[in-house]
Amino acid sequence: MRLPILRSAPEDQILYQTERYNEESFGYEVQIKEEGDYVLVLKFAEVYFAQSQQKVFDVRLNGQHVVVKDLDIFEKVGHSTAHDELVPFIVRKGKLSVQGEVSTFNGKLLVEFVKGYYDNPKVCAVCIMKGLVDEFPKLLPHPGLEKKEEEEEEEDYEEGSEKKPPSKKKVHVGRLTALSISWLRF
Repeated sequence: MRLPILRSAPEDQILYQTERYNEESFGYEVQIKEEGDYVLVLKFAEVYFAQSQQKVFDVRLNGQHVVVKDLDIFEKVGHSTAHDELVPFIVRKGKLSVQGEVSTFNGKLLVEFVKGYYDNPKVCAVCIMKGLVDEFPKLLPHPGLEKKEEEEEEEDYEEGSEKKPPSKKKVHVGRLTALSISWLRF
């Protein structure tokens, strides 16, 4: 029996009902052969912990761009509830541009789930889609959370001006050999 996940369309339930986690940091390397605008879609649901500050971690790209900081899924949406992180980025002329930062790009995108001080990092599904954030379907609304999420987005924008150096931690990396629009689920 699988736990039903709130905010998720029936056909997407399976994406949130499986997960990959590790007791240390881990990641995936994906080849990107074409220049263009992309969206990294990360799907999460907290199905174990029933309070915040139990599982908190970062998501980092190519070892230097922290694109999701201190993610606490339960704090964002509660238990058994879908949460997506959409991260737009651009690959052009050997450069990766993400959240106002630019770095050298060698044709491979490393997506890392970085362990913090709390329980292990995890992810339910990963997709890299060529296109823009507006072209990707959104989750169903979560009653009572819409206002909280809007306030957090405003805070993130203000806090985004303070950049901290990425932490150097050992990361276990899996390899994906082809870019695909299909979901990588666990």
